[in-house]
Amino acid sequence: MKSIFLFIFVLVSSTIQAAQLSVERGFEVHTINGQEVEENSESHYELKDGDNQIVFSFSGNLSTGTSSELLNTKPYVLTLDTDKNSEIEIELISRKHKRVVSALEKSAPWFVVYDQDKEIEDFQLALLPAKKGFFPYADIPALVANYNKENKIYFSDGNLVDYEQLEKVTNSKFIKLQSLYLDASPEERKQFRKWIIDIE
Repeated sequence: MKSIFLFIFVLVSSTIQAAQLSVERGFEVHTINGQEVEENSESHYELKDGDNQIVFSFSGNLSTGTSSELLNTKPYVLTLDTDKNSEIEIELISRKHKRVVSALEKSAPWFVVYDQDKEIEDFQLALLPAKKGFFPYADIPALVANYNKENKIYFSDGNLVDYEQLEKVTNSKFIKLQSLYLDASPEERKQFRKWIIDIE
């Protein structure tokens, strides 16, 4: 009987297991797959199987040798592929202020990504564009939404959907309609919805 319960426990555990993300002290995760992330004191987050988009920044005091100095970075968009066994960690290349600032100024890697303690480099990184005017990063989720729309990046139930790629490999008219709708302006979407109602 115990072996049956053990088998069920292992089966359920393997079913619910998901990729995990943890970040070093000072990192702030703003959104994951287009969804705003609630503050997490333990800095641990759950990821989806497949492509994940993580938007994060860093704010913290780093060593200058004799004292410390505050470093604030702009938000960055990181996209990487994971599976249910992935244990992603994001850390600074150093806790020394000068070294991290130097890397940022040279557009060189200023953080390291690990999966199960092994450094990985297979990911895409982009600086999140700011809005014009005062407080350019006051509403990061809105900036992420605009960035994703501009780059035709969409999510369905938290999963990244590449409609451009789907259009190339499928004959589905539904997929093509979805892609066109998502690429349309708010006014064009409004007109399309009205047209749908009128012809029904």
